[in-house]
Amino acid sequence: MNRSYFVKTIFKAIILTCFTLFPALSLAKSFNQCIVETQNKHLIEQQAEIKECFNSYKNTLGSDNCFAQIRKLKVASQSPNLSENLRTICFYEASIFQNLKTCALRAGEFKNADGHDEAVFQCYKEFQEKITLKECLDLSKKLIYPAKQAHLKQHCFNNYN
Repeated sequence: MNRSYFVKTIFKAIILTCFTLFPALSLAKSFNQCIVETQNKHLIEQQAEIKECFNSYKNTLGSDNCFAQIRKLKVASQSPNLSENLRTICFYEASIFQNLKTCALRAGEFKNADGHDEAVFQCYKEFQEKITLKECLDLSKKLIYPAKQAHLKQHCFNNYN
């Protein structure tokens, strides 16, 4: 056997092993490719596929990049429902918050009052064991709905004396 044949055989074996062990490598596409593939679709199908791109790549994107990608999408800026759905994915599924401040900052990304206030309450739930009365009261001020603001404020006074 000649050396060239041996090298080609080894190379083929390595490639085959990689595709066998890591099938995702052979099918992998980037987040940007996923988004580009949605561009020539009907609006409803496009929005569904964009949402699926975010779902598929949420762990790869991470919090900051996930929210940044929403701001880049023209179709998201034109559709409040799509942009809120994408923010929900970024906030609840792509983000791991290290502290209350970053959580509250990301909750502020929501444009819909319901989504915003739910995210603020999620921040409270996530950090309630680690915050002070002042931080709790500051967080309550971030709520949009007065009844929810009053509820959290009272909860703060009851639990952080």
